Amino acid sequence: MSKTEFTLAVVRTIKTDEFESLHITAQIKEEMEWDGEEERSIAADRAVAHLNGDFIKSYRKIMETTGIQRSIGTATHKKNGVVVGKGNVTTDDEVDIFG
Repeated sequence: MSKTEFTLAVVRTIKTDEFESLHITAQIKEEMEWDGEEERSIAADRAVAHLNGDFIKSYRKIMETTGIQRSIGTATHKKNGVVVGKGNVTTDDEVDIFG
């Protein structure tokens, strides 16, 4: 029987404003014993599924409690060099985020 220790992590960084970000991280450290590559692969897949589940639950709860929306970028609207509006772009095809 063989033994493997590993650490898995998922990190998502969300830019909430200029010079401001929110980092959501889930990490697990696992130790598994296995006989053969198939058993090792199954155990590793279970650990990845566990990590993904933890991350998704945490991500949803944090987004819900902070009120932050998914953002694919931020935009600054300037008129004559003066900032007149800022906002997060929340969809891939959004054009006018200030209108």
